[in-house]
Amino acid sequence: LVADITEIKQAQFTLQSMNQELELRTRQAESASAAKAQFLANMSHELRTPMNAVLGMLQLMRRTDLTPRQVDYVDKSQIAAKSLLSILNDILDFSKIDAGKMTLDPQPFQFSRLLDDLAVVLSASIGEKNIEVLFQVTSQFPKELIGDALRLKQILINLASNAIKFTDRGEVVIAVDSIASDEQRVTARFSIQDSGIGIPSDKLETIFEGFSQAEASTTRRFGGTGLGLAISRRFVELMGGQLTVHSELGKCSCFSFEVT
Repeated sequence: LVADITEIKQAQFTLQSMNQELELRTRQAESASAAKAQFLANMSHELRTPMNAVLGMLQLMRRTDLTPRQVDYVDKSQIAAKSLLSILNDILDFSKIDAGKMTLDPQPFQFSRLLDDLAVVLSASIGEKNIEVLFQVTSQFPKELIGDALRLKQILINLASNAIKFTDRGEVVIAVDSIASDEQRVTARFSIQDSGIGIPSDKLETIFEGFSQAEASTTRRFGGTGLGLAISRRFVELMGGQLTVHSELGKCSCFSFEVT
């Protein structure tokens, strides 16, 4: 009996030591992760500034007298620099959100101007694809709003660009409905529907995780960091809404959210 009690106490002591070690390692991992997120969030300006300078210098070089071969080199350098800046922006925005440094900046804005800017960006994304981008905005929707237009536009660009990326033919529909309103506020429902490749049902939640896409081959085929949806969901949550998706594999996908 004494021997059994001794063994039990030893086992309890061993288990307690293991729990303490596990808690210590967990705290260290969380501290390291927070430090990395904080570092990237603080480095946001320092990383973006030189990339914008490179793009500016390439633009100035493009205006000088160049041979056709040099023009081709400059154009390809601009494409590569813009792609790198886009990746940097995604990573830095994701890090700022994780570090709790991302906040909204509500300002008055014209909704029609936001849609015009969105249309310009998406027209460049279409390229040679046989895709029609349609805007469906309810006639009762207010023309003047107060909100973070920059983040709202970023959400819509991410979602609509993804829809175009994964659609070879057909249409991408961006719909905006007013589902509730009074003299002070309007609750809007945004939806982006495509006729693309769809998403497997078992991947519908994982696509919102950082650095994740529906399939391992997706990154190789279509490119991208897999951060766009994660960032969009966080922005929608900051606005008090929730980003959801409905999809049918091989046919279509529809992303939607409601914000006030």
